[in-house]
Amino acid sequence: MIQLQQLVIGYRKGRTQQRLSTALDFTASPGEMVAIVGPNGVGKSTLLRTIVRQQAALAGSIEIQQTRWDGFSQKEFARICSFVPTGQPPVSQFTVYEAVAMARYPYTGWGGKLKQEDGEAVEEALRAVHLPGMRDRLLGELSDGERQRTLIARAIAQNTPLILLDEPTAFLDIPNRYEVLQMMRNISEEQHKLFIFSSHDIEFILEIADKIWLLYPDSAHEGSPEELLRDQALDRLFRNTDIHYDLQKGLHIPLRQRYQTSVSLSGDAAERSWLEKALRRSGYPVSSSGRSSIRVEVKKNKYILKIKNEPQQDFLSIYSLILYLKNKLPDAGNA
Repeated sequence: MIQLQQLVIGYRKGRTQQRLSTALDFTASPGEMVAIVGPNGVGKSTLLRTIVRQQAALAGSIEIQQTRWDGFSQKEFARICSFVPTGQPPVSQFTVYEAVAMARYPYTGWGGKLKQEDGEAVEEALRAVHLPGMRDRLLGELSDGERQRTLIARAIAQNTPLILLDEPTAFLDIPNRYEVLQMMRNISEEQHKLFIFSSHDIEFILEIADKIWLLYPDSAHEGSPEELLRDQALDRLFRNTDIHYDLQKGLHIPLRQRYQTSVSLSGDAAERSWLEKALRRSGYPVSSSGRSSIRVEVKKNKYILKIKNEPQQDFLSIYSLILYLKNKLPDAGNA
């Protein structure tokens, strides 16, 4: 459906060009979720604006449905491609229905009156994003998640096979991020629409995207999330850090070890795993030998601390145990 051929994105400053990435050769098909990923400043938003003809390409071309993207009239293009920019400030006095209905302008004109099929398209879009009961709510009364779903509904009501979104989950909490991406996933599959979106939510992308367009200043890659992980193409996103993506455990962030003496654990396996996470985060190495001078026996919702030459201490929470080790035994790490 869309093919980028030696596309160079960036800016013109007089007679000079500022290129943001290498030449891009990407493709995407109907019914897919394609995530644009890369470090800050590499041109993710610029690529989206170039595809929707808000910004000129420096070189190369884009074909949509086997036609060059600059060969469509404005009205024709509006029936093929819709765009949801990041941080778009909706007019708060409009209702949800009015905001979504504006997307029908390619079919009615700016001053046109909504016909029956236009109203049905708006209602269908509201149902797709789970907002039919909010059609009369003012945009200024909506939460961030509801407002984002309204903007996506407007793109759906425009009835285009290609929908582009710039950071659709920006400023949303974790549940709303998941709901918005899952909603896009469902619409993509059910209505066979192609979603292309930029995002920094790597862990969500790895679970939900069909393909990733990966941008670096000097290279570009495309493929399934699994292929890019396998080939370590995503590793450069974490440059100058020890962060990496473990294929079994997910995103791995190394923690600084503050203490030399380890803590040995015994008891309930499930509860022990949570305590081990907390200890490592706090800088305590965890030993499996059982020979440490700092030992914790883990029971269900109870933690029994035994330190050499110290009386036994019982704790009812992980937090209180860690706090005791930090504040009451400042020299525990040197024991």
